[in-house]
Amino acid sequence: MMHHLTVRSASIVAALAALILFGLPHNMAAQNYNCLCDHITINVDLAVACKVTFCVLPPNGAKNCVTIAPGTRGSAPCISGAVLGFRDCHGNLVTYDPTIPCQLGIGVGPNCCTIDACASTDVNGCLVINVRPSILDVCPCL
Repeated sequence: MMHHLTVRSASIVAALAALILFGLPHNMAAQNYNCLCDHITINVDLAVACKVTFCVLPPNGAKNCVTIAPGTRGSAPCISGAVLGFRDCHGNLVTYDPTIPCQLGIGVGPNCCTIDACASTDVNGCLVINVRPSILDVCPCL
């Protein structure tokens, strides 16, 4: 009986740890990003197969989205406490957490246009998001 209880307790702890590691920090960090600058630069690699829409959703519910063509860069306002994300191929927001170095396999457009988005900073410490074709062989847009 004790062994069964220990295994069950360990399973519950593991499940909670997985929820914390994979579920909560991604969304909470995205919602609590504090800006050092008034803007975010988004660079879209020329090899990306579609336009990319990046959005900033501040706590007041306003929506600031910018659509960026391959081979160009765009700028979005940096608002502390805002949720950052990319519009997926279905129009839904895929939250983006700039504290994670690279988020892979985000489906953002037609014909399986899938990207990786990697965070860095410029010389002033401002957030820069570099978008490239995904290194993953996935197609979340079907």
